[in-house]
Amino acid sequence: MSNYNKIIPTLAGSNLLVESIKSKKPLIFTRIALGDGTLTESESIESLTALKHPMAQNTVQAINSRGNGEIDVVATISNASVTSGFYARELGVFAKVGDTGTEKLFAYTNAGAQASYTPAGTSLDEKLITITFYIGNDVNVKINLNSQLYITQAALDAHNSATNAHQDAFNKKLDITSNQYAKAIAKHNQGLQVTKGDNSREVINFITDNYNDSDTNKVLNLSTLKGLLGQGAIVASKFDGGDGYVKFANNFIIQWGYVTYNSMPNHQIITPPIHARLIGAVSCDIGYTQGTGGTTVQIGIVDTYKIGFRPIATNTENKPKFNGTIHFWIAIGIAI
Repeated sequence: MSNYNKIIPTLAGSNLLVESIKSKKPLIFTRIALGDGTLTESESIESLTALKHPMAQNTVQAINSRGNGEIDVVATISNASVTSGFYARELGVFAKVGDTGTEKLFAYTNAGAQASYTPAGTSLDEKLITITFYIGNDVNVKINLNSQLYITQAALDAHNSATNAHQDAFNKKLDITSNQYAKAIAKHNQGLQVTKGDNSREVINFITDNYNDSDTNKVLNLSTLKGLLGQGAIVASKFDGGDGYVKFANNFIIQWGYVTYNSMPNHQIITPPIHARLIGAVSCDIGYTQGTGGTTVQIGIVDTYKIGFRPIATNTENKPKFNGTIHFWIAIGIAI
């Protein structure tokens, strides 16, 4: 990059400032240009109205306020359209007053022998140029953006690392002082607690097992969700061996098994494999090895959690014959 001398406002540039203040129209910085012109000792920068030999230019990309009436005028100039390499000796900033104003050379500087060489556009060479002006606090400054502007990696990195990047845009998009804006969300023993932009708080209650279709403004936790989705889903089962069961998500359970009588007791009590509050049970005999007739049983719930069997004689000898008889049972209930 050329080592430029201090940039000096031209007479036309000073007049633009005065015109902007008087007319209350904005001062619009339009472009920055580079050239290879040389100044003679007799030439005055204040009297210049154009670069002596312009070679490259681009529109102004940004105006950054430094405070206290100072601004940075920023532009990126590349050699993409340069057909012949040149020494970037002169630099000019152009501006106008109002949208319909005439563009004029606002300020100028020349690096002379300390100019750097800019090659032709066969290989990309771009320069991020930032120029600081003091214009006071009475001037409204603007730029007209070109849709074809691009940004250098250095400028993008600087923007991305800025803590206030896009802050104004977010503040305009979201009214962060409104009670419609959620500032924070935290867990609450009844649901979720939302802190709003105006610092008011609201609790969104959990949906419980006793939900209904009107619970549209409530939040669902994982435990309840699993229960609601699994009302008819099987969550445990056993099908191997003589005993088995099927347990559903709502704790409804079906259990079954076999009981064999190798003697003739008055009754027999069995406990199902899964502890449950039994609702009902049924049984039937599969076969018998002694006796000349069938043997039936009474079956019932004993102490809520067990099944009791009591023989009833139906054979020709009018005696209960359980010796060797196999009974299949099935029970339903609520797992505990």
